[in-house]
Amino acid sequence: MEISAAKKRFMALNRERLVRAHACLSHKQQSFLEVLPLLFHTNHPAFPGFISKSTPKGISDYTPAKKILDIAKNLARSFEYKKRALSHYEIYSLFLMGSSGTVAYSKKSDFDIWVCHSKQIEADKLDELQQKAKALEEWAITFDLEVHFFLVEPESFRQGHTEQLSSESSGSAQYHLLLEEFYRTSLLLAGRYPIWWLIPPGKEHEYDKQAQHLIKQRFVAENECIDLGGIDFIPPEEFFGAALWQLYKGVDSPYKSVLKILLMEIYASEYPNIDLLSARFKSAIYSGITQLDKIDPYVILIKKIEEYLEQRQEKERLQLARRCFYFKANEQLSKTSPSRQEGWRYQLLHNLVTTWGWTQQEIKVLDERNSWKIVKVQKEREILVGELTRSYQFLSEFARKHAKEANISQQDMTILGRKLYAAFERKAGKVEIINRGIAPNLWESQLSFYQTSGQNQQSQWLLFTGQITATEIEITPPIKRGRNLFELITWCFFNRLLDARTDITLNAPNSPLTIKELQLIINALEDHFFSKTLTDASFEALMQPAKIKKSLLFINLGIDPMESRTREGIHLTSDRTDSLSYGGLHENLAIHFDQVTLTSWKEVQVICHRTKELGLLDSLCQYINQGVPAKKEAPPSIETYCFTPTRGIAISKRINDLFNDVVKCFYGPHAEAARYLFIASQTHYVLKLKNNTLQYEVLEDTKMLLPFLEQESSQFSPVVFDRHVLTNSPLPILYLINEPGTVQLFFQESDNEISVFILDERGSLYQQRESYFSLKSMLSQYKLFIDSVIDRQRFQYSEDEIKDLATTLKCYQINKTKENGFQIIPRNINHLNRAQGYFNMQVIVEADEHNQAIFTFYCDGQEFSSLEFGQTLYDKVAAYVLEKRQSGLAYPIYITDLDVPRSLLGGQAEYAQTIHFLNYKKQVESKLNEALELLAVPSDR
Repeated sequence: MEISAAKKRFMALNRERLVRAHACLSHKQQSFLEVLPLLFHTNHPAFPGFISKSTPKGISDYTPAKKILDIAKNLARSFEYKKRALSHYEIYSLFLMGSSGTVAYSKKSDFDIWVCHSKQIEADKLDELQQKAKALEEWAITFDLEVHFFLVEPESFRQGHTEQLSSESSGSAQYHLLLEEFYRTSLLLAGRYPIWWLIPPGKEHEYDKQAQHLIKQRFVAENECIDLGGIDFIPPEEFFGAALWQLYKGVDSPYKSVLKILLMEIYASEYPNIDLLSARFKSAIYSGITQLDKIDPYVILIKKIEEYLEQRQEKERLQLARRCFYFKANEQLSKTSPSRQEGWRYQLLHNLVTTWGWTQQEIKVLDERNSWKIVKVQKEREILVGELTRSYQFLSEFARKHAKEANISQQDMTILGRKLYAAFERKAGKVEIINRGIAPNLWESQLSFYQTSGQNQQSQWLLFTGQITATEIEITPPIKRGRNLFELITWCFFNRLLDARTDITLNAPNSPLTIKELQLIINALEDHFFSKTLTDASFEALMQPAKIKKSLLFINLGIDPMESRTREGIHLTSDRTDSLSYGGLHENLAIHFDQVTLTSWKEVQVICHRTKELGLLDSLCQYINQGVPAKKEAPPSIETYCFTPTRGIAISKRINDLFNDVVKCFYGPHAEAARYLFIASQTHYVLKLKNNTLQYEVLEDTKMLLPFLEQESSQFSPVVFDRHVLTNSPLPILYLINEPGTVQLFFQESDNEISVFILDERGSLYQQRESYFSLKSMLSQYKLFIDSVIDRQRFQYSEDEIKDLATTLKCYQINKTKENGFQIIPRNINHLNRAQGYFNMQVIVEADEHNQAIFTFYCDGQEFSSLEFGQTLYDKVAAYVLEKRQSGLAYPIYITDLDVPRSLLGGQAEYAQTIHFLNYKKQVESKLNEALELLAVPSDR
């Protein structure tokens, strides 16, 4: 075909498609499209989009028709068009890209317009042109049009710079695919035509050579055409990337994506010899086919898909593709008025569905998509999920075969896999979202919930639409079954079957849940998930493990733990108001826990715990473990609800406080070794992290609490006391100021006795209650002893060897307050300020070949050894001390320095800590003081 004939055919086709494009628009919208080239051709202060008189302007080979000038006059009466040649034209062409003028165009379609411009435009002026385009986008909104302008510089585009050249873009450069779609769908609004029109079919592989030949031989003038590049090959990474993006979008808008995914699958199956749609389009025109219906870009698309699926004998996929095409066209054939049946879109679509063999009833069902309800949507979802899953498997296989040549990103595959997993993977407790882009409204005015027994006599719940009788239940399949009512209510809510307006029928002989409680649950869900329609998970979210975004916890649904007493008229009165250990019987009032959680992957999970204390512990651990303690990424504050008539608000607040306190504990400093202590009923529970997972330990009674606190530790391990634990003890407030690497001594005086509490450098507790002769002397001997331990450890080891090595001693006095609380006051200890009769006592312990202890005491310079005195050693030392005391009184003997091999100190830790030395000191002092008591005069005993 001659060049002039090819150009004439393409121009004629372009004009006819423009006519079709205008026919689908309102009169005002037509005016917008018609006057658009003039707005880019000139800069008039009264025109929409005006930025400045120096904004790039002038479209090559453009002369506005009288009709367009009339429209311009209506926009600006002062406008006068002067026909004269410009010195240079800075805008080469305007192209309308996409479905305009095709059977796939609908009122919901947007306009992508390419503004092809000169390379010579300076950066600041190009910015003005971008501002003008943005202003015209906003002006288009007043015509009910969604318009996107994209600035294209041809030379840069040919080099593959395609950033943001489509509103459908994934953000990644897909130059060849974008160009392929451009050549078969674009409409020239004004300016230069693509030289691609003039490159004969079969010559695409010589595109550059052919284009240069046409210009050099002056078959075409360089200023009458635009060169955006040739396309005879698509790299696999492009159609793979496009398929990946469409599959990602297809999770939430399946009908829009299936056709494009199928096309990419076809291209992948044909690789490397791909039969491009643009090549088919051009071949048809060159072969003399000029009927628009036959070369409609979307008709060519569906025909290629049909060929592929028919060849593979995949009838169900073929029917799905045709449905997607029908929905894309958005021309409801069963509802079209007689006047519209004359239109070309109706006729073209009608002819297509006739060849498909669709019945009037099938068409009517599709046209009633806006009224589809849950049963129909469930069936359609199964087909769509199957298609998307199959496409993902196909892509995965393609990625394995062509990973190197296609430069396929494993991260992209991971993100897509997570998106599909979050949307479609079934797992325990997960709420399946059925309606993802299938139908607009599944809401039901009336729902019925029935409780029955399953085959194993286990309780189950059935969901029906409308009201249903007991007889009808036997013959009517339920919409859904569930283990409990809360799961079904949540499923209905997130699938938009119900809201606060829905009339609920509840037939549940064995369920204490009431309609009122159900309504309160729905209200709570609406308060926190008001949109109900889950938005897409972001790329950033899918790149990370799933995290909690919002969580609601319902406590005691359908249960009143105090119901039996209330019914009998018994009212408990007690100072114990803790809902986890209430009253004189220490009852746990929080029994059942039903939790609904939304994650960053937009998964909804329902978790039910129904076993009193263990239910609380499991719920708490599961919640904390969905965060990332090691990264300090705490879950958001949980929202708690308790509708129990008696103490419901108090129970809710108590659980809310507990969850928040635990989160604060395990997402704060030293969280990896922290321990959280709380009580439920009469049992203490210890929460702690192991391998970054929260676990719990049970302390059956209070007697186990102190040995737990006295345990050695391999690192600083602070204890956080729940606000209702040991309220009459100073221990919780001592641990509030516990510091790593510091030995903290606390003392509390009471009559002639003193209580000593020591938290060592790793948070282990030492305590002792004793009578004392002199407070100053007793405190100074503790200081001398602990200082010697600190020095000995520091000299023996480095901080690199031992974690949290003790470096200092701090002393505090504990006083009771008027409100029965405790006050901590820092104190200084002067170890030189001691009562008369006290002197230093050093104990050196060695291990023999059988790891038995050999003791040597140094008392005021005098040496006593177990090698010399054997079993009478303690008697000898005590006698010496008593002899040195002028008063002869048997007040306690204190050790001020102790050196013991690690093997004799006990415990499992590799390195000794201060608690080991204190316990050993206590053992030795106990034996010394027993011997001293026996030696004392009778009046002192």
